Amino acid sequence: MLWVDKYRPKTLDKVTEQDCPHLLFYGPPGSGKKTLIMALLREMFGPSADKVKVENKDGK
Repeated sequence: MLWVDKYRPKTLDKVTEQDCPHLLFYGPPGSGKKTLIMALLREMFGPSADKVKVENKDGK
C-alpha cells in the first residue's frame, strides 16, 4: 500500500483544508452526481445546504 493511500482522509472532518472553491463532477445522467453533491454540502454546511439553488447547464 502506498503511503498516500494509507493516510488519505476518509471523512470530511479529517480534511485540513476546509476551503474547497472548485469541484468538477462528471458522469452520465442518473449516475448520482447531484445526490453526491447534496450529501457533501449537507456534510460541510449542515441542514441549511438544502436551501441551495441548483442550476443545470448543458454546456452548449
